[in-house]
Amino acid sequence: MTLLVENDEGKQVLFQVNSTGFSFQGDGPTIFIIKSEPLKNGEPWVIKHPAGTLMTRGLAQTYDDGT
Repeated sequence: MTLLVENDEGKQVLFQVNSTGFSFQGDGPTIFIIKSEPLKNGEPWVIKHPAGTLMTRGLAQTYDDGT
């Protein structure tokens, strides 16, 4: 899945999701965690947000005219 997210510079960029998870501690909110494939530095890009955070999923469609 691909998401449209804001990076550290405030720009909208595509984020290719490799894995998802969540964590919670006691009375705190549930935190959802998404990770990308490893980047150039060998580490994945990790995004953590509380449940209910709005994110936009990008959908792509190809067209096949049958030729």
